[in-house]
Amino acid sequence: MTKVLDEPIVAVVIPLFAHSVLVADALESALSQRCGFSFCIVVVNDGCPFQESALQVKSIQTVRPDVVHYVVQPNRGLSAARNTGIDYALAHFPSLQAIYFLDSDNAILPGALEAAWSSLQANPGTSWIYPNIDMFGITRNFDYRGDYSVFRHAFYNICEAGSMVHRRVFDAGIRFDETMKSGYEDWDFWLTAAEKGFRGAHHPHFGFRYRNRGESMLSQAHRDDKEIRSELRRKHASLIGQRGLMRLETLESPRYAILFTDTNEGMLTSGHAYSATAISHVEIDERLWRNIVFPGGQGLPPFFVFMTHAAWILMSQTGLILWVLYHFEVTLKDMAISSIVIHSDQGEAFEIRGGGKIANSDVLAIRLDTLRAVIREADTSWIEGLLSPGESKGVSTETLALPHTAGLSAEPKGTVALAFLVKIRSWRASRYRFAASRAWIWRDLSVPPLDALYLKVQEAFGGEVDYPSASPATRNIGFILPIASFGGVERVAYNLAQQFCSAGWQVHLYVIGQSRIEVPAEFRSSIASINFLQDPAFGAWDPETEYQGTALSASRKHPRAVNRLVAALAWLDVVVNCHTGEFNAAAAQLRRIGVRTVSHLHILDLSPYGRSVGHPILALAYEHAYDLIVCNSRQLAAWMHAAGIPAEKLLLVPNAPGHPLDQATRESILAERAERQESPKLSLNALYLGRLDRQKGIDRLAEVVRQTRELDLPVEWRIVGSAITGQETLPPILQGLREPPVFDGQSLTALFAWADVMVLLSEFEGVPLSVLEAQRLGVVVIATNVGALSEIVSNGKNGFLVETDTAIEQAVALLRLFAEVPELRSAVASNAASQVIEWPQAARALIARIDAMVDAERLARPPYLDPFRSAASGEVASAVSITQ
Repeated sequence: MTKVLDEPIVAVVIPLFAHSVLVADALESALSQRCGFSFCIVVVNDGCPFQESALQVKSIQTVRPDVVHYVVQPNRGLSAARNTGIDYALAHFPSLQAIYFLDSDNAILPGALEAAWSSLQANPGTSWIYPNIDMFGITRNFDYRGDYSVFRHAFYNICEAGSMVHRRVFDAGIRFDETMKSGYEDWDFWLTAAEKGFRGAHHPHFGFRYRNRGESMLSQAHRDDKEIRSELRRKHASLIGQRGLMRLETLESPRYAILFTDTNEGMLTSGHAYSATAISHVEIDERLWRNIVFPGGQGLPPFFVFMTHAAWILMSQTGLILWVLYHFEVTLKDMAISSIVIHSDQGEAFEIRGGGKIANSDVLAIRLDTLRAVIREADTSWIEGLLSPGESKGVSTETLALPHTAGLSAEPKGTVALAFLVKIRSWRASRYRFAASRAWIWRDLSVPPLDALYLKVQEAFGGEVDYPSASPATRNIGFILPIASFGGVERVAYNLAQQFCSAGWQVHLYVIGQSRIEVPAEFRSSIASINFLQDPAFGAWDPETEYQGTALSASRKHPRAVNRLVAALAWLDVVVNCHTGEFNAAAAQLRRIGVRTVSHLHILDLSPYGRSVGHPILALAYEHAYDLIVCNSRQLAAWMHAAGIPAEKLLLVPNAPGHPLDQATRESILAERAERQESPKLSLNALYLGRLDRQKGIDRLAEVVRQTRELDLPVEWRIVGSAITGQETLPPILQGLREPPVFDGQSLTALFAWADVMVLLSEFEGVPLSVLEAQRLGVVVIATNVGALSEIVSNGKNGFLVETDTAIEQAVALLRLFAEVPELRSAVASNAASQVIEWPQAARALIARIDAMVDAERLARPPYLDPFRSAASGEVASAVSITQ
């Protein structure tokens, strides 16, 4: 029997409506508790229409007036009745430490309160204890054992209302939502508590008895399940919305078990070092067998990845590990095994190439459910034949080429695949294998184990694979490019990446629809991850849907393609779209779920007929989907504003030179140039650097070269570049002068150091990086007065602008003048070199603006989901301390 009531430690709150007879069973089971502490019972009659209810309670209260308390109120619903009981108990019993909720048609066995309170005391970080559910009436039994997980709780209400809750939860102001009338009030209560940092714990032998009848409030809630779940997701979007689910999985359920085949060690991770847990192969073996025998009691990642430790280091250092893991998940939707062969190449490219032999693989992956099947099944000839010649069914192999400077070791091929097969054989030979052939628990496992819940996250993204995330303890920004080579758009993105990296951001490069990424070596250390996103819908335009004459991306008509983009980018804090048409269709969804979206515009293109076309037009079509639109010139910003973009959404971020240059080298080159200009010189070094196509005015350039030769001017030409499509016909006079393009900073610096003059006679332009790079080193620029060139070239002061209809005559005249009057060239060169800004100054306003946007979004997150805030302000630490 219970102790004589003096200062109760636990209150049992029983809401009462309509169960006028069954409440006697509930009260009797509560009064029959055997425990070493005092408790009280508070029955709240919520306007029950049956007079018998009051008679039942009062008759029992007469026998135990010291324990049973009776409160009557007008009907306000289940949540209100529970809240009344909470407030009554806390107000009347200052000694109270916990409340147990018992519905009036349920019951508890005599040891339930003792078991629950002992668990609360034994686990100071736990704020509620929840039971298995054993049903009577319609008999069913459900097992919810295993460590408590908010991630699992987001999908399934694993905590019955019949749980014991520590008073610290109520002292934090948490109550049941009285506006919820359709059901799942208890689920909402637990999610609210989880948002505040509180956590539950399971008790396997609690003693809770749930009366299961053919019709009940829960039955109606199940009929309204979809609607109520939708309301829960809206109410708790920061915790269990799409981005919240991704963060919960990252924190609580590592998706990958990495087994290093050369060290007998491994790790459990979500893709980054922040969440990685070191684990030995022996521990993996033990967890695997426990998972096979009882999946609900032992969590394991849903993907097993085999590689050498050296390969892990290589993939991490090159920034490819997130993409590799993502690629495996996508491939393993249709394949039993996926592998990658790593190859070293000359040049600067990271490239995916189809094909390869699994026997030569450096990284190999398999799903956990496939692995369990392989261990159990009798016929494994298909997996035993992986290393044999010929094609293996259900196996996908890709080759990943890396720059030779990436540091690929010369380790012999075949060791990973062989180690994988050896591991499979060892598991199949285990003495525990027999245990996997039978069931070991009698209750139903109604809730899928953690290793299956990654599929629930994918459901939130239309079935597409959500990207493995980098460290949640940092701010993460993604730059989205249609190609990643050495063009102006890419070089601006790389330079901004460098500045964001210096400001403490993790920078992630995504290339849409391409299998090749080129990143200059000087920028690689600034980019945390390099990622390929591919889909058949990427790269196509929809000629049937145009906005002001510019076709929209065809991907907007393919929900799967849009979902793929959203799922891949949803974990980022901010995404910067650098002229990628496909991204526009996903921008609105990303913004809606909390990703800050930025469109970075570089140039307003002109059609062959002089009509405005291109990405600024697309930005107008999708303006609603963007938080910020960045322009690289005042002219473009004014045009976008006049076309309909609110001024507050526009930000000017001027371009700066496309490659870094140390101050000592710059000063040395400028000094040599000044000395050269003061001495007699036989020729003028003239440079063209860029694409060899119509937009760049190649025909005009050819005519200028021809006339300087006819006039016998002392001009030495270098034409450096290539046609971007390979289809343009280069004028004959330029063919003998053409040099292949150069992209690295050292080679570009050498070119500009050689040049006295750079000629750029384009049809249209934005803010060319080559002009800024030339000015930085004192090269005099002659350019057509198009686009925003007038913002960086002040005619006659730091360069010269010529008009398009007289460009040839003016350019030839200026070249003649420079050759004859070197003093003029010297003065202009000096002015040019003194006026160029560098990227730290150019990017400052953008970084500040994005910092403010992202910090505001982060403040709305539950502290538990944002370790960055914990490190910065201690907010998470304070939330956790409440539970202790």
